Amino acid sequence: MPAPENMELSVKGLIVTGAQRRKLLDLPCLTLAPGQSLGISGPSGAGKTTLLHAVAGLIPVNTGAIQWGDTDLADLSDAGRARFRAAHMGLVFQTAHLFDELSALDNAAIAAGFAPKHARAAIRDRAREHLQKLGVQASTGRAVATFSGGERQRISMSRALARSPAILLADEPTASLDRAAAERLGDDLLDFSRQGGTLIVVSHDPSVLARMDTVLRLADGQVMQ
Repeated sequence: MPAPENMELSVKGLIVTGAQRRKLLDLPCLTLAPGQSLGISGPSGAGKTTLLHAVAGLIPVNTGAIQWGDTDLADLSDAGRARFRAAHMGLVFQTAHLFDELSALDNAAIAAGFAPKHARAAIRDRAREHLQKLGVQASTGRAVATFSGGERQRISMSRALARSPAILLADEPTASLDRAAAERLGDDLLDFSRQGGTLIVVSHDPSVLARMDTVLRLADGQVMQ
């Protein structure tokens, strides 16, 4: 369950540029309260992943403010932003970034290795629970190197949720899943939001976007009216 803390997102005057100062994202304002979900859609190159990475503090921004609760990301060093992500965020990227030699459960519960001793069993239990919800065998010790792309993505989602983050950011989480698996993952996302988590999902999947409280549609780095 997400941490009981104020992790409202507030974005104001956000501009991100790329090579030759090409504007990748221009977002005047965005607010998202705990317990709310935001879907981000748009064509390739619209700025969807750029926005997700910006609110995660993974990329520098040219102008504007990104604030999570009382924390302004601009006030943090690179190390400070990394600590903030570790403490408050679950991240699901388009590529799963798993440890191929480890099992599904060991990957999903990887945060237990960095947690205080008293918290490790709970993380492992939550990892097992989410794997089972998403239809991944948690009992086998088989290395994930042999798993399909869809299975690896579900393990990545389980890993993010096992930490009970206050914030969940997911980039195309259903892209490599069949319809049944996508539905199960969508249910897990909805449960996270209902339990008070702040949820942002980049997706082309209409069934995922239909579950979100709000959908932000981007084109050429700007919000489509």
